[in-house]
Amino acid sequence: VAASQDYPNFRPTLDLNFAAQKKLDPRITYQRTGPASFVNEFGKVVLVGDNAPRFDHDPDTGECKGLLIEESRTNIIYPSSDWSSANYTHENNNTSRESNTTDTEDPAGTFSATKITPEQGVSTLRSIYWGTNITFTNTVKFTMSAFAKSTTGLHIQLRPRGQGSNKAWATFNLTTGVVGNSGGTSLVSTKIEKYPNDWYRCSLTFTGGGDTGGGFGALIMDDGNDGEAATHTGDASKSIFFWGAQFETGSFATSYIPTDLSTATRGADIVLLDDIENEMGYNQLEGTVITDFSYTQDSDGGQTIFSFSGTESNPADQSYRSWLRINQSAGTANAVRIYQNGNYNDSSSTATPGVFQKVAYAYSSTDQDVSLDGSSVTDASRTPPTNLFRLGLGNIGWSLGLETTSLEGHIKRFMYYPKKLSNSQLNTLTS
Repeated sequence: VAASQDYPNFRPTLDLNFAAQKKLDPRITYQRTGPASFVNEFGKVVLVGDNAPRFDHDPDTGECKGLLIEESRTNIIYPSSDWSSANYTHENNNTSRESNTTDTEDPAGTFSATKITPEQGVSTLRSIYWGTNITFTNTVKFTMSAFAKSTTGLHIQLRPRGQGSNKAWATFNLTTGVVGNSGGTSLVSTKIEKYPNDWYRCSLTFTGGGDTGGGFGALIMDDGNDGEAATHTGDASKSIFFWGAQFETGSFATSYIPTDLSTATRGADIVLLDDIENEMGYNQLEGTVITDFSYTQDSDGGQTIFSFSGTESNPADQSYRSWLRINQSAGTANAVRIYQNGNYNDSSSTATPGVFQKVAYAYSSTDQDVSLDGSSVTDASRTPPTNLFRLGLGNIGWSLGLETTSLEGHIKRFMYYPKKLSNSQLNTLTS
């Protein structure tokens, strides 16, 4: 016997299916400064400049994740792909380096990777590091990452150079695509992601210990399970390719920020729709939002899913606001928080970082409801404002420079109904 499912009998007045359409509705304004990147349907890293929206894909499966929304980050490593540059020190000078090698395409489908080959029979450490001018601020989290490839059995170990006793390291197996030996007192997390053509993006997050004069360190390893700073015998029949080094302040690696002659900053993705009554049929008295989204857990104030805010005379007026975010501050971590000006309620169920989930938000003149992935409805009995003007997707609309509110993830789909749907329909649409 088929279970009964309760769907609304009318269509939404706004349906932004970013994953299917891979373009922005002309009613939306989008802005972002600086160089950036995303992954296309073929798993290639596509480099873009200012104000180019990014419809991101899974590099392994090619599935579209929707609109990518990130906070501002800076890559201090330059050049990020020419590892033969004088900015990189090859300790003991026991490797040969070939920049812009034609032996393999890089993850962007061009020929800008660096090929590194150990010298035959040299048994000293083969370490590569960038710079001696990084300050590992005490208690601050940093993330280093790089794309690497080896079809001859070599591995890469990432570790911050100059951390003193607060060490961190992780060895990445470029054959099996797993993280091998890792450790250190300041290690927070590791990650390896598979890309086409045998490339992997390897990343390591650690907590700074207050040391100065640090650097980005990479070791060429023979064994993915070797410990910190192991010494190996050189084998000139083996080689490794490097591309896209990145060092950023934050507790996870964001999308690749290419650099050349200096550091580069990617600005936050700002996605807005103004005059919501006329442009999307927003009903000030009642309505429902259904959003399919993913996010990366961060330790800042929380990731915004969407917001309604401002007035026609002052779109940046934050005294009028109604929004949903993933809570990361006081309260229940990863709960969906309904904000109504200075008041809030947390959902009874919690969201999961790194996976797509659906959330419903419904409001009327007397209450606000939220349901996450078909869970029981959380009811906040308060009246929302009735003069809202702006929709912000993945960020708040009243303070566009407040980077800690960015979603840090993807919006696959956003739908708006100008009626408050029933609890049963909220559960059905988010299941």
